[in-house]
Amino acid sequence: MNKCYAFPSLRRGMSGPEVCDLQRRLRRQDLDLLVDGFFGPATELAVKVYQTGQGLVPDGIAGPVTFAQFSETG
Repeated sequence: MNKCYAFPSLRRGMSGPEVCDLQRRLRRQDLDLLVDGFFGPATELAVKVYQTGQGLVPDGIAGPVTFAQFSETG
């Protein structure tokens, strides 16, 4: 049986384990970020920096396109 994983859309003000996962992914990209599970201004900035570096629209929202890019960059 195939399982599909729906990538969440994470944005400023959200919190929880999905945000921790996002923050860990950003740290693996050498972005200096505290993994605290809260999507605050620092996480939003890190997402924008990552998106810009990957040629994505830097909207600060970690959605399906941003998560798909993580799959390609590790």
